[in-house]
Amino acid sequence: MSAAVFDLDHFKRVNDTLGHAAGDEVICAFARVLRQACPANGVVARTGGEEFVLLLEGGDLPGAALVAEAVRTATAAGLGRGLPPMTTSGGVAQLSRGEGLAGLLRRADAAAYEAKTSGRNRICRWDLREAPPSASPSPQPNGPPDLRLVHG
Repeated sequence: MSAAVFDLDHFKRVNDTLGHAAGDEVICAFARVLRQACPANGVVARTGGEEFVLLLEGGDLPGAALVAEAVRTATAAGLGRGLPPMTTSGGVAQLSRGEGLAGLLRRADAAAYEAKTSGRNRICRWDLREAPPSASPSPQPNGPPDLRLVHG
């Protein structure tokens, strides 16, 4: 299983400048983008505010990253007529052996946080196989060492 966590960039500005009704329209339009990008083995859920998660049963990390990038691209292309331009930042992770859903979502959320702090409108992935050896415990300047940028 893989997970992709998404957060709409600068969503508060929509509510503050256009009102909550416009914000609700943006949320609904983004949910449609997610549903359209979601493969048959996926589930889309809103986890709060402008945050969503996409769970992909049997999905691997590269496949989840492709789906997440499709969501990012579609969002940046426009959510619909009359809606403000929006972008999204996301993070993807794959379930590791012995890990539960909570751990998977925590890692995908950490990758999404890295996407936001490294410039927004991008997807980062948390790939445990690409982690540096444990002999170099110092943190990397651009976030946790397991995070890999999918789109820059």
